[in-house]
Amino acid sequence: MQDVLNIGVPLIELRPEIQQEINQSYLGFKVNQERGVLIVAVAPNSPAARGGLRPGDIITEVKRVQIQNAEQVQNQVEATALGNTLQFKVNRNGFTQIITVKPEQLVAATSY
Repeated sequence: MQDVLNIGVPLIELRPEIQQEINQSYLGFKVNQERGVLIVAVAPNSPAARGGLRPGDIITEVKRVQIQNAEQVQNQVEATALGNTLQFKVNRNGFTQIITVKPEQLVAATSY
């Protein structure tokens, strides 16, 4: 069984109607792009939080690969060997940021 890695963020693919909905909400951030992959939240103490990703960041590249959809982000995360880091290029409030994140093994929920 292969380790499933994650970084601790839910992602949504931006479209003009999603951008408008977010900008009219009380999420605490505004989106200035109609397209891209948006981080809507960051789990506390997650790899993403420790690396510096924030809600409202729009992922444009992962490992120098241009990102078009959320599935591409997840594929890049899962293709990373346990213990290695990923470099994210994000748009944060109109400025490009480079963020390094070390994915961790996804902990499966245990039922009793």
